[in-house]
Amino acid sequence: YPDVAMYYAFLAFLAVAACAARVFPSVGRVLARRVAIPGPWRVVLPGGSADPETKRRPPPYVLYEVGGGTASLGALVLVAAFAALLFCYSRYVYVDHLYQNNAKASTGGGWLDTKGGAWERAARGTGQLANLGLALLLLPIARHSVLTDAFGIAWEQALWAHILLGYFVLACFIVHAGCWFKVYAMLDIFPDDVLEVPMYYPTNGQPKSAGRCADNWTVPLAV
Repeated sequence: YPDVAMYYAFLAFLAVAACAARVFPSVGRVLARRVAIPGPWRVVLPGGSADPETKRRPPPYVLYEVGGGTASLGALVLVAAFAALLFCYSRYVYVDHLYQNNAKASTGGGWLDTKGGAWERAARGTGQLANLGLALLLLPIARHSVLTDAFGIAWEQALWAHILLGYFVLACFIVHAGCWFKVYAMLDIFPDDVLEVPMYYPTNGQPKSAGRCADNWTVPLAV
């Protein structure tokens, strides 16, 4: 599948770049060069109401801060490569992939072209993005990785990527489940298909009265 090819192409790019940095010192020096990062940009929450005695408001709470300072050129290359992977991967799983062999999806008239099909495509797409995040989750935290050395990144500095990937995966999990519950509700099989097996889904256009047609244990077990 193209999504698998994209994933391994990303890993191959990292491996080739890391080997080039080790074999050719000039490449390693370029990747380790420090560049200034614009910012910082902050996500700020209000500090609350003013104190009745001093009439002063507490300082705002900085929820998250990014940017400012410097980073290695290799780190920026990694971020750009991941951004390209995420864009291409998302394009494939949300637009190009024909789920359930739905040949009419590209021309109109298929289930995935309906309102319910849009929710199902969102559910399947976020599930695939969660798989991608899980596959990369442990990559930044290896203590003796050639990647961190070659790209001029300390192990401690790579932890932020692990944390952000973790939040990304959890968000994908929540959206994935919510979209599937919406699909089940539109097909009038919620919460049946969440709590019981076998499942009604896929209904294949049949009413609920046609009975259960799928021996799928994954969804009820996950819930």
